[in-house]
Amino acid sequence: MDADNVEIDPIHNEVFVVQRSADAILVFPREANGDVAPIRIIQGPKTGLRYPRRLTVDPANNLLAVISEQGIVLFNRTDNGDVAPRCVISGPKTGIPNLAKASNSKAMLNPDAQKIIFAVRKPAQTKQEVERSGGGMTLIWKYGDCGDVPPLYRFEEGAPGFDLIPEAKEIIIDAKGGLMVFSLPEAF
Repeated sequence: MDADNVEIDPIHNEVFVVQRSADAILVFPREANGDVAPIRIIQGPKTGLRYPRRLTVDPANNLLAVISEQGIVLFNRTDNGDVAPRCVISGPKTGIPNLAKASNSKAMLNPDAQKIIFAVRKPAQTKQEVERSGGGMTLIWKYGDCGDVPPLYRFEEGAPGFDLIPEAKEIIIDAKGGLMVFSLPEAF
């Protein structure tokens, strides 16, 4: 299991887990031990989840973002059962490539700035594209964006290995065999 398939919510003492084979998100008590049943399961036709692979949670703003084959699927953090998402960011204007063919992607939520930051390694690229951009891109939306909406910011650098440095207003990306640091105050 990839570490990005698990997210800890330290405020509410919960652990969120992607169960790709069942198209489900499982939520467990953080201090659980042994064979413990989940306290919530997001699963079913209304969820629209198809092959979820990564997730991230913003406990302060009650938001759960799941990267699934159809795009970035947003739920309330406390959702349970066969529930419709509050929103799906997907479509040609978003710039999100076909996630069924994109092997690596990651999203992070920035609670203070209320931004959704998404990075992906693009599928089926030429050698020149990979050499120029490390084969990826980073896209940023604001909370509340929904549907086929273009990102606020897009740059042709990115990889699913990234993190935020809020105090410096920087994004650090693992690309081209090294680390790249970008000053991006608009994401913060």
